[in-house]
Formats: sequence, structure tokens, C-alpha cells
Amino acid sequence: MEELSFEQMLEQSFQNEKFNTGDRVKGKIISVSDEFAFVDITGKTEAVVSISEITDKKGNKKYSVNDECMFYISDISHDEIKLTIDIGLGYISDALIRFCFEENIPVKGKIISSSDAGFQVAIGENTAFCPLTHLESALSDDRKIYNNRIYDFSIIELKSGGRNIVVSRKDIIETVKAEETGNLKNSLKIGQIIETQITRIENYGIFVKVGPFEGLIHKSELSLSRIITPESFSPGDSIKAMVKEIDWTQNKFSLSIKDTFKDPWKNRIDEYETDKIYPATAVKFIKSGAFLELEPGIEGYLPVQRMSFTKRILSPEEFLRINNKYDVKIIEISRSDRKILLEIASDESNPWNSGESLDETIHECVIEKKLPNGLIVRIENGMEGYIPKSEIQNFDSLSAGGRITAGTLEFDRQNKKLVLSPKAAEELKERREVDQYIKSADKKATTAALGDMFKDIFKNIKTD
Repeated sequence: MEELSFEQMLEQSFQNEKFNTGDRVKGKIISVSDEFAFVDITGKTEAVVSISEITDKKGNKKYSVNDECMFYISDISHDEIKLTIDIGLGYISDALIRFCFEENIPVKGKIISSSDAGFQVAIGENTAFCPLTHLESALSDDRKIYNNRIYDFSIIELKSGGRNIVVSRKDIIETVKAEETGNLKNSLKIGQIIETQITRIENYGIFVKVGPFEGLIHKSELSLSRIITPESFSPGDSIKAMVKEIDWTQNKFSLSIKDTFKDPWKNRIDEYETDKIYPATAVKFIKSGAFLELEPGIEGYLPVQRMSFTKRILSPEEFLRINNKYDVKIIEISRSDRKILLEIASDESNPWNSGESLDETIHECVIEKKLPNGLIVRIENGMEGYIPKSEIQNFDSLSAGGRITAGTLEFDRQNKKLVLSPKAAEELKERREVDQYIKSADKKATTAALGDMFKDIFKNIKTD
């Protein structure tokens, strides 16, 4: 019997085993070199796999000698069998590419660049093209974020002897999406808290991953605090959120981060007391005042009238800045209405608490603002007062920054109301002059009467 050569025996062993490109086989790593790992796939047949497929990016081995693994046969030649663990990440022959195309087997590809038309994808040593609309259903405007990402692709077009390759993820995404949707419908419930990742940021809120879909967390649901905005988050951040609404007809989901926290009006409000001072952050302005945050979920209202005792504040922007901290005094807490009234805590002395009576007093007033129906003025002690137009003779000639003398018409300390009048000042001056005259006249009359009395006494003494 003629003795067979080694090449003949190897070829015969291939024929006996009937290996084909694309076959899935189990193998055992028997040795490792600098470039390859040698794999026993039948007990008598050896194959090789690239060292890059059994090591990670840092060079650490994912598989070692004697480890078993599943492989694909990538190429069969007369002297060796080449294997791959993940089709597309290791060596991939033209025959394997065609096999995957014909059998619709996914291949792994690494995105290496992008253009307005799509992405260049590395599949082994081959370069394929993925159209822009075939990568993801919700594609980011920033194409660069996809560089170096690895995805599963289907080969949808193979031309020019395998040199022109077009790939897509559409079918893969739909298949996975259908499976994930079924699982999601069985598991997702309203009120459930889920762990998820942020997919994109918009000015009205953030979108997060909900199975194969996206869910919206509106900006009002991001936190108990108004300080937190969509810009406080970044795509890829991991968060916990509560499911608020589910619409399976349109696959839309509304979630809330805020609802994952306890209500501070139930377990924290008792920490605050009236007439005490606390730090607070300005979070929102309205025409009549500002809202300041004592802590996330607990805010108080600060009217413009309570921002200063001695200055006229017309708008909160004149005195406060958003996100700045201020010391405030709590004036009133309404637990049932969830409202807190605040007053700025200042070194200014409050003239309304001075105890000084302003009844029938005259003041040199500084005009702070001219209104169609009167003047807003500030008197010497810092109190703000009002002079009606009807009480002013030369109203048209007056302007802000000027001065005017006025007397008190009405003074209500409790409601911080002071009404003044130049006419009242004139009347008070006249009344005081009259009183002074009367007092002076009474004094002269008394002096004259005493003189006459002493004169009579001396006259009587002399007669005697």
C-alpha cells in the first residue's frame, strides 16, 4: 500500500470531516503564539485563530490554553483552517463574506468614519458602506460619536467580486425590537422605577432608553429643584426614573425623576419655623416677586415689597440673581396650601418697626418715581410714601430725583401705608404758626397782668 504524504493526509482529514466555510464548530485552544492561537476542533484537526480575538484591547487574554469556545470556520485552504469567534472582528475570507450574504448571517463591523451619506465600516480587513438611515432609528446629529463603535450588520449588497459591500442594521434592529417590545409589554408598569440611560438632551427635557424605544422626562419632572435643567445631564448618564404614562399604540412613554424622591412637604417641612433665617437660592422671577428654594421641593415667595425696607424695588431682577443664595426670614408657612412667605434678611433697620409716630409731621421727600396719578417718594427715615396728584399744585414740573415737602395725610404702620400731601404740609405749618402765635400772645398777656399786679401792690405799700 502506498504511503500518503502529510499534505494528502491533511486534505483527506478535511474531506472526512467535511468542513465548510461558515460552519459553527466547537474547539479547544491547545497553544498560543505571538500571532495565533492553535485550536483543536475535532480531536485530530488543528486550526488557527488570530491572537486579537482572544485578547482584549489592553492585551489581556480572554481565553487561555485548554479553554473551549465556539468558532466559525472563516477559510479553508490546502494547508490550514482559519477560525473566527466573531465574524468581522477577526480574519474573514471572501468566501465567508459571501456565505454570510447568502445565508443572511450578521457580521460585526467597526465604524471608522462618516459622511453625509453614511458610514465607512471595517469588517475584518474589508471596508463596507452603511447608508445613513440604516444605522439607527434615532440617529444623533453628531456623527463622530459613532466612530469606533462596533455593531452587528447584515450584508445587503455584494458586488464586484466582493469588493463593494453594503451593510445595514435595519432588519437586525427590527428583529431585536420586536423581541424586546414583547418582553417590555410583559414587564413595564405605571409607577415602576427603572434604571435607564440618557439618549439625548432637548431644551424641553431629556430622552431615555425604554427597551427598544425612547421615553421623555419633561424638564418639570427632572428634579424637585428648579435649579436642575436638561443641561445638567449628559447623554450616556445612568439614572433612575418612575414610569408615569404608557402609550403602546404609539410606543410613547413619560417618566419622572422627581417622583422617585420623597415629598419634602411631608417629611421635611417641620424643619422650618417662622421668624427664623435660612439660606435660600433664587430660582424663578415673576413681576411681583421671586421664588427662592430653601431645599429641593420646598420654595418660598419673596414679594418685591419685602426685598428692602429703605429702597423701592420695582422688579426682582433689580435685587436678585438667579441661582444666587440669599438669607431670608420666614414670615408665614401655610402647610395646607404649600406656601411660604419670605422676607429678605438684611442689616437694614426696618423703619416701619421704629415705633415713631408720623401723625401730623412734615417731611422733605425724595421723589423716586412719577406716576400718572401721583408720586412715589422716600422720607428721611427710609419709609416709602405716596403723594396723590390731586394734592400737588405743580405736578407737571416735578420729576424723579427731585425733592418735595409734604405732610402726613394717612399713616398705617401695620399695613405699611403712608400717604402725604404738600397741602397738608402747608396746613400744618400754618397751624403751627398760629399755635406759636397764640402761645406767644398768652405769654405776653400773662406778663402784662403780673406787671400791673405788682404795680398796684407797690402803690398800696407806698400809701400805707
